[in-house]
Amino acid sequence: MSKSAVPYLYGAEETIPIEQLRPFANHPFHVRHDLEMKELMDSIEESGIIHG
Repeated sequence: MSKSAVPYLYGAEETIPIEQLRPFANHPFHVRHDLEMKELMDSIEESGIIHG
């Protein structure tokens, strides 16, 4: 591993200022701004996140 490489640490958390976030090619996650996303946001606001 090179000196500049950072090893992945399972369970490690890091806070990144939002202004440092940048889109990049082939990113696997995409935020959709459509009716379905609005309904999901409204549901989460109303009921929270339900997991089982």
